[in-house]
Amino acid sequence: MSETMLYCPNCSAYQKSVNALTCQRCGFDFTIEEERRRKRAFEAEQEEIRKFTENNRAFDSAVPCKVCGGPTREETVEIEHQVEGKRISIGGLKMMGADVTKRTVTTISLTVQGRVCQEGHGMYASFEARDKPLCPMCLDRMIRYGSSIMSCPRCKRHFPADAFATMDAEQALREEGWTKI
Repeated sequence: MSETMLYCPNCSAYQKSVNALTCQRCGFDFTIEEERRRKRAFEAEQEEIRKFTENNRAFDSAVPCKVCGGPTREETVEIEHQVEGKRISIGGLKMMGADVTKRTVTTISLTVQGRVCQEGHGMYASFEARDKPLCPMCLDRMIRYGSSIMSCPRCKRHFPADAFATMDAEQALREEGWTKI
């Protein structure tokens, strides 16, 4: 048993003997808890090693960075880029006698496959993009009804689809600092 365990993890009873193998009150076996602690420590150490090796993968100088000329490595990156649309009136809400207006937001989710250099410059080979229009009121994901109406399933409001901005995925990548290989 560990030198630091003074309380039973099962019933929280104080243990008179630091070297006890079972709880005097409930009979909990402390060796099980010690094995759990060792396993958690081992898993944490393995996770730290995995993160270190993942972050320190070898950079390859065969494909240099277009911006700085440094070596690069292959990576798959998830990026979310937000685009603001038109300001629209929120029906039914008034503040000091005037309609409340909010700006529409569309999130573009990009899965980029490409190369990244040591300084963080990105070069993409391919990407996959998904538009997610968000409700101006609750910022929940909107659902498209037909070609002209977007509806929020959470707050039950409807907005015109043309108020939500759309952006070319390649333009979004350029704004995030990525260049084509």
